[in-house]
Amino acid sequence: MHDFRKPPISTDPIRDLTFVRDILDFEGPLISEYDGPFGEPWIYRWCDCNDIAHRWMVYRVTDRGLALIKDDDSYLWAFHREWIVGGKVYIVDLTSRELPETMIEVAIEDLPASYIPNEVDR
Repeated sequence: MHDFRKPPISTDPIRDLTFVRDILDFEGPLISEYDGPFGEPWIYRWCDCNDIAHRWMVYRVTDRGLALIKDDDSYLWAFHREWIVGGKVYIVDLTSRELPETMIEVAIEDLPASYIPNEVDR
Protein backbone atom coordinates (compact mmCIF):
# COMPACT_ATOMS: atom_id res chain seq x y z
CA MET A 1 0.00 0.00 0.00
CA HIS A 2 1.11 3.54 -0.67
CA ASP A 3 2.98 5.18 2.22
CA PHE A 4 1.68 8.72 2.56
CA ARG A 5 4.26 9.62 5.22
CA LYS A 6 1.66 11.55 7.16
CA PRO A 7 0.71 11.17 10.81
CA PRO A 8 -2.75 9.75 11.51
CA ILE A 9 -5.41 12.26 12.44
CA SER A 10 -6.45 12.25 16.09
CA THR A 11 -10.18 12.73 15.55
CA ASP A 12 -12.62 10.50 13.70
CA PRO A 13 -14.56 12.76 11.31
CA ILE A 14 -16.40 9.82 9.72
CA ARG A 15 -17.57 8.03 12.86
CA ASP A 16 -21.15 9.28 12.52
CA LEU A 17 -21.66 8.11 8.95
CA THR A 18 -24.53 5.70 8.33
CA PHE A 19 -24.35 2.97 5.71
CA VAL A 20 -26.93 3.35 2.92
CA ARG A 21 -26.00 0.75 0.31
CA ASP A 22 -23.24 -0.80 -1.74
CA ILE A 23 -23.15 0.77 -5.19
CA LEU A 24 -20.59 -1.64 -6.64
CA ASP A 25 -19.73 -5.07 -5.31
CA PHE A 26 -17.28 -7.75 -6.45
CA GLU A 27 -16.39 -10.36 -3.83
CA GLY A 28 -17.18 -7.58 -1.35
CA PRO A 29 -18.04 -3.91 -1.57
CA LEU A 30 -15.93 -1.63 -3.79
CA ILE A 31 -18.00 1.56 -3.73
CA SER A 32 -20.50 2.26 -0.95
CA GLU A 33 -22.83 5.12 -0.17
CA TYR A 34 -23.11 6.56 3.34
CA ASP A 35 -25.07 9.43 4.84
CA GLY A 36 -23.59 12.01 7.18
CA PRO A 37 -25.39 13.13 10.34
CA PHE A 38 -27.29 15.82 8.38
CA GLY A 39 -28.09 13.59 5.39
CA GLU A 40 -25.13 14.71 3.30
CA PRO A 41 -23.81 12.00 0.94
CA TRP A 42 -20.45 10.32 1.43
CA ILE A 43 -18.62 7.67 -0.60
CA TYR A 44 -16.41 4.83 0.60
CA ARG A 45 -14.24 3.73 -2.35
CA TRP A 46 -11.96 0.72 -1.97
CA CYS A 47 -8.46 1.46 -3.22
CA ASP A 48 -5.88 -0.98 -1.81
CA CYS A 49 -5.13 -3.76 0.68
CA ASN A 50 -2.39 -5.71 2.41
CA ASP A 51 -2.34 -8.71 4.76
CA ILE A 52 -3.72 -6.66 7.64
CA ALA A 53 -6.21 -4.14 6.26
CA HIS A 54 -8.29 -2.89 3.35
CA ARG A 55 -7.72 0.74 2.41
CA TRP A 56 -10.64 3.03 1.60
CA MET A 57 -10.91 6.58 0.34
CA VAL A 58 -13.77 8.22 2.16
CA TYR A 59 -15.06 11.57 1.00
CA ARG A 60 -18.03 13.89 1.06
CA VAL A 61 -19.53 13.98 -2.42
CA THR A 62 -21.84 16.52 -4.04
CA ASP A 63 -25.45 15.51 -4.63
CA ARG A 64 -24.87 15.72 -8.40
CA GLY A 65 -21.79 13.52 -8.21
CA LEU A 66 -23.64 10.89 -6.18
CA ALA A 67 -26.60 10.94 -8.58
CA LEU A 68 -24.31 10.37 -11.57
CA ILE A 69 -22.41 7.57 -9.84
CA LYS A 70 -25.66 5.81 -8.88
CA ASP A 71 -27.66 6.37 -12.06
CA ASP A 72 -25.19 6.22 -14.95
CA ASP A 73 -22.77 3.28 -15.24
CA SER A 74 -20.42 5.41 -17.34
CA TYR A 75 -19.75 7.50 -14.20
CA LEU A 76 -19.40 4.57 -11.82
CA TRP A 77 -15.60 4.74 -11.76
CA ALA A 78 -15.44 8.47 -12.38
CA PHE A 79 -13.40 10.51 -9.97
CA HIS A 80 -14.14 14.15 -10.63
CA ARG A 81 -12.38 16.57 -8.31
CA GLU A 82 -15.32 18.97 -8.46
CA TRP A 83 -17.58 16.29 -6.94
CA ILE A 84 -15.48 16.05 -3.79
CA VAL A 85 -16.54 18.56 -1.16
CA GLY A 86 -13.64 20.34 0.53
CA GLY A 87 -10.92 19.07 -1.81
CA LYS A 88 -9.79 16.30 0.55
CA VAL A 89 -10.34 12.64 1.21
CA TYR A 90 -9.80 10.48 4.26
CA ILE A 91 -7.64 7.42 3.74
CA VAL A 92 -8.85 4.77 6.15
CA ASP A 93 -7.28 1.36 6.74
CA LEU A 94 -9.91 -1.06 8.06
CA THR A 95 -8.97 -4.39 9.61
CA SER A 96 -10.80 -7.62 8.84
CA ARG A 97 -13.25 -6.74 11.62
CA GLU A 98 -13.88 -3.37 9.93
CA LEU A 99 -12.12 -1.51 12.71
CA PRO A 100 -10.10 1.55 11.68
CA GLU A 101 -6.41 0.87 12.05
CA THR A 102 -5.27 4.27 10.77
CA MET A 103 -6.87 7.33 9.23
CA ILE A 104 -5.22 10.26 7.49
CA GLU A 105 -6.48 13.32 5.65
CA VAL A 106 -5.11 13.81 2.12
CA ALA A 107 -5.63 16.62 -0.37
CA ILE A 108 -6.88 15.35 -3.73
CA GLU A 109 -3.74 16.58 -5.49
CA ASP A 110 -1.59 14.42 -3.16
CA LEU A 111 -3.31 11.13 -4.07
CA PRO A 112 -1.15 8.65 -5.96
CA ALA A 113 -2.23 7.96 -9.54
CA SER A 114 -2.97 4.33 -8.62
CA TYR A 115 -5.76 5.53 -6.29
CA ILE A 116 -7.51 7.61 -8.93
CA PRO A 117 -9.75 5.59 -11.26
CA ASN A 118 -9.29 6.08 -14.97
CA GLU A 119 -10.43 4.51 -18.23
CA VAL A 120 -8.21 1.46 -17.67
CA ASP A 121 -10.21 0.61 -14.54
CA ARG A 122 -13.52 0.38 -16.39
